[in-house]
Amino acid sequence: MGKLVGTLIGMLFGPLGAIFGFMIGAFFDSKVKISTNSFFSTNFFSQNVFHDSFPILAAQITRAGGVDKTSVLITKNIIIELFGKENAVPMMNKYKNFVENGYSTFLLQEACDNILYNVDHQSKIYIISTLLTILKANGTFSAQEVFSIQNISRAIGISGYEFENMLNHFKNGNFRREENANNYSYTYKPDAYKILELNQNATSQEIKKQYRILCKKYHPDLTSLRPKHEQEKSGVKMRQINNAYQQIKKERGFR
Repeated sequence: MGKLVGTLIGMLFGPLGAIFGFMIGAFFDSKVKISTNSFFSTNFFSQNVFHDSFPILAAQITRAGGVDKTSVLITKNIIIELFGKENAVPMMNKYKNFVENGYSTFLLQEACDNILYNVDHQSKIYIISTLLTILKANGTFSAQEVFSIQNISRAIGISGYEFENMLNHFKNGNFRREENANNYSYTYKPDAYKILELNQNATSQEIKKQYRILCKKYHPDLTSLRPKHEQEKSGVKMRQINNAYQQIKKERGFR
């Protein structure tokens, strides 16, 4: 475990990310892995602060952006990796209840207060990073979603300067701002070659070969005997692979 936390913190702190390298890895390849090692304070999980607060915080972000399958799946994967399969079911039930039926402002504030008074600053940074991961999951996010996380960030004691730095690192040059009269949104253009685990110097034949290899690894028909959550991850990954392959084919003009 550790891929998700790794890139989050590395992106946030640049060179300082090396300090957290033991817990850090690749971001958003739909294989969400999270470390629960010494990055957290000793009593972080024993206090159950994040455990109790995460479903409503995640629901706040999901509702702000409109409910979509990808965000729900990413949330589910994060819950499984952070808290284990046994805890995932009741936590997902809470999350889905909050998403579908709403919740009071008091409950949301109570969750933020629990984090504000019981969690160390580095762990607060991690919590916001995790919420940004959900926000970024669908490849686009709106001003309303940013505003929701910014409010949570402020409520748990993250400064406005820190939050802006975190948001800017998450955009990381790959997001294009689109404006209209009433709002703005950011659309993410992933690196198609990275998704296919290739560099841009790869030949067309190498690209085709690698695509076939990845299809054999992630195609739903070939992962049907795996646990359900792994099948879901493979499905998301396969869609990314197909989109990346089609993008490269269009750019290079081969069939």
